[in-house]
Amino acid sequence: MFLFNKYKEYYSCEHLEHGICFDMQGIYHCCPYMNANSNIAPISSYSGNVDKDYKDFFKKKLQDVKNAKKSKLRETCKKCFQLKKMLNSDNKEIRTINIFANKTCNADCIYCSSHIDREYFNSMQDRPVFAYIEKLIKENRICKNCNILFAGGEPTLHFEFEKTLTLLLNYGAFIRVNTSAIKYSQAIETAIRNGNSCIVVSLDSGNPELYKAIKNVDKFYNVVENLKKYCSVINTVNSVILKYVVIPEVNDEDKYVLEFLQVARDVGCKKVCFDLDYNWYVKNRDNENLVSSYNSKIMGYKDKIKDFGLLCP
Repeated sequence: MFLFNKYKEYYSCEHLEHGICFDMQGIYHCCPYMNANSNIAPISSYSGNVDKDYKDFFKKKLQDVKNAKKSKLRETCKKCFQLKKMLNSDNKEIRTINIFANKTCNADCIYCSSHIDREYFNSMQDRPVFAYIEKLIKENRICKNCNILFAGGEPTLHFEFEKTLTLLLNYGAFIRVNTSAIKYSQAIETAIRNGNSCIVVSLDSGNPELYKAIKNVDKFYNVVENLKKYCSVINTVNSVILKYVVIPEVNDEDKYVLEFLQVARDVGCKKVCFDLDYNWYVKNRDNENLVSSYNSKIMGYKDKIKDFGLLCP
């Protein structure tokens, strides 16, 4: 007798199966910026009616998962690098939530995609998310160890940030916040103190002049003081991570890197990470030797990081 194998493999991804993203344009399965197709459309729009949007999103999500199992993926999903073979499952829990619900920012980083018109992006109205998150929790849609990412814009400027983070923290989710640390957040301090959350701060410099040249705001010492407060309550080495985006011909000299590492140690941070300016990479990716030289340069920072008693991924 033939038995249907419910564990049959098919192509899908964790975000399609178990993700939700609150973006400025609408509600997605995944972060639209991680998809191979940058023109990916939202699954559901913000109508002003939470119940309607919620029902519409999960109706379409269920259908998209069913279609994936029949090898009928959305066109915008077919070439995405996130696709992988998955086993058939009836598990519908949400495991990842991306919250990119505002574009306002208190800095203007020269490598940011919004740098082209910061005034316009700062004028955009925040998208409300608290009621959606609250409904997800009430209906037991979210798994207890759900991974949450707040990004933006600057998340701490979102009008619902503090209460949304607190709600998710009390639920037991793991939370990561990408923040400038210009604005101090009591909710972030509580999350760090609890030990199941982290913040990533792109400082990109170790002195106020370079910071201002990159960020277009004079807030270096303000950030340093807030970092000291956050680092004073860390419970794990991952609680506060300082990031250095290497911008060729701007902050790529060793002396700047050493200044950054000194600041990281002085504020009490335990871990740092480095990345190459994405916009520069896109413009120069065909020059393999040049890109490789910068990647090697970044890899070479590991010994310097150890010398300062810091960790890196």
